[in-house]
Amino acid sequence: MIEYQELICALNGLLGNKFPDIQKYGNDTTEGWKKPYFFIECVPGVTAYETINFAKRSCVLKITYYQETVNEPDQLHKVEEIRKLIGIKFCVGSRKLDVRSYNHDYVGEYNNILQISVELDWYENLCQPPAGELIDNVDVALKKGER
Repeated sequence: MIEYQELICALNGLLGNKFPDIQKYGNDTTEGWKKPYFFIECVPGVTAYETINFAKRSCVLKITYYQETVNEPDQLHKVEEIRKLIGIKFCVGSRKLDVRSYNHDYVGEYNNILQISVELDWYENLCQPPAGELIDNVDVALKKGER
């Protein structure tokens, strides 16, 4: 089962390899930010139970790009670089999650801070292995009887 922190770790890994000079921060950082940096967060979505054994899960990964000086061409270049980096399947360990949508917007007081949103969907197998011991051998004896 995929946990949300695994999604953040996978995204941090991708961004760290592609942009080694840009620091990454999350909700656990409250001070000491040094621009330029990416602020990364995971907004959990709905867990919809399809059956007793399967659930469809979703979330939105948000990447907010804070620059030293606002530079729109650089922001738009980051939009395309990150889109190509993530692709249509987001890899988390051995799983490949569906990227339902990829979009960007501008946030902040002056609407000049780039924010990229990546919506993910995936299914989880909730089936638990049976408790107790499993049968190793079964002995069968057949007897011919009279009627």
